[in-house]
Amino acid sequence: MARASLVTFDDTDVSENEERMMLTKLRRLSPERRRELAGVVDRMLEDESFHWLVADAPVLSSKALARSWDNPKDTEYNDL
Repeated sequence: MARASLVTFDDTDVSENEERMMLTKLRRLSPERRRELAGVVDRMLEDESFHWLVADAPVLSSKALARSWDNPKDTEYNDL
């Protein structure tokens, strides 16, 4: 028996068959429920983007802060 290939999304493996089954279920929903579900998925994706931003904010801001703080006036202040 052939094994279904896997599609990987952030440490989560979803077989092509499982993905097909999910799409089949989605197609059975009314247009109104599909729009509702699209909104839910959009919010979930926004949450994931927000979590990425929060996790990377210190790294991103440290470069900008280093540029603004590493200047001749700052060096004089550090010598006090």
